[in-house]
Amino acid sequence: AELRQWLQEIGIILSDETFRDLLNGEIEHAGEKLSLDGHIRFDGGLFRTLAENIKSRGNISLTTGDRLIEEGVVKSLARHEAEYDIYALGNSHRTGDRTVYSYGQNKFLVNRVRDLKEFTDGKNLLLEQLSELPFTKKSLWIEMLRENGGNNEFRDNFNRWLFSLQPLQKKGSKAKKNAELQTLSARDIELAKIGMLQASRKDLSGKNNRIIKILYPTASDKTTVMGLTVLAADIELDVTGNITPESVQMLFDRIVRPEIKRIHNVQDKLRTQEEGEIAINLDAYEEGAQQFLFFPEINALPGVFNDDGTLNQDIESEEMVEMIKDKLMEYFTNLVDEKMVMWEENEIVGEKENHLNADFLNVKQNSKKGSKTQRNPLGAVENKS
Repeated sequence: AELRQWLQEIGIILSDETFRDLLNGEIEHAGEKLSLDGHIRFDGGLFRTLAENIKSRGNISLTTGDRLIEEGVVKSLARHEAEYDIYALGNSHRTGDRTVYSYGQNKFLVNRVRDLKEFTDGKNLLLEQLSELPFTKKSLWIEMLRENGGNNEFRDNFNRWLFSLQPLQKKGSKAKKNAELQTLSARDIELAKIGMLQASRKDLSGKNNRIIKILYPTASDKTTVMGLTVLAADIELDVTGNITPESVQMLFDRIVRPEIKRIHNVQDKLRTQEEGEIAINLDAYEEGAQQFLFFPEINALPGVFNDDGTLNQDIESEEMVEMIKDKLMEYFTNLVDEKMVMWEENEIVGEKENHLNADFLNVKQNSKKGSKTQRNPLGAVENKS
């Protein structure tokens, strides 16, 4: 406890998991792991480095000169902490004995994640209710959360996280200014999204699954966004780089079919409302019940909707399903083609000796380029909720 308190007093705040790994010799630095004793005795060890830095500065502040945070072993510790911390940036600062938070979190998301993870005697009432609704009964996440009475790797890793858009700004630009989502370039946001899919977070279940970060819908004028950490669901490709039929079927079962059930359910209720059998006013749901929202390309397919806007009752026939799956494959292929063009235009990838080289991984090269002025077309999307 005293060791951890000392670290906090010089500005190094660790999660319980990172502090445990430090005590157990699990922190890797310069290609090797040091025991707690090694961090004290050996050159390059955390406590040896910190002690020498503090001793050498005399009356100079810890935040000036050779700053502690620039020490290599401190950076190694920070990288390890990033595997556990749900914040992509410090979420608060101290003023005297008070902790001041610089933004408000999405209360619904905070409470929802907590409620989805709470199990009593292997049961979660909310998940049971969601598994009975037409739209969510085939949800892969709900199935994985309920697996083995909540004792599973998906639940271990499922959590919310926070991300400040400020670090995406061009190096050297002033902080707290022009960091709203719509002002960031396509390249800025794309690099951040790629990083979120690179499994930077440790699998807390210990099973070495790929854990990714995804963004939660956010208004375009915000400078801080929220997201979720989840197990990755991989889309499989064949040897030619095309999506496999099995993955197309998975997309249909998990995304399209739930929308079919949702649309049918609402339209059935609208009919009973017109007949006076139910008293609830569902008029606000009518527009949404006349379209597919996740794959809007399906809306234009012939025969999907009748002339009166109702969904074809034979939508799940073999012929209709195959037509929709063909559209899904076409949609996926177009997304890949558009993404490759966007990456080349923004120099995220480049041709080198007939091979694509991932220039965005080159930190030095990347920092020299800075941000492009091109606006991100997704940045203008407003929060419709």
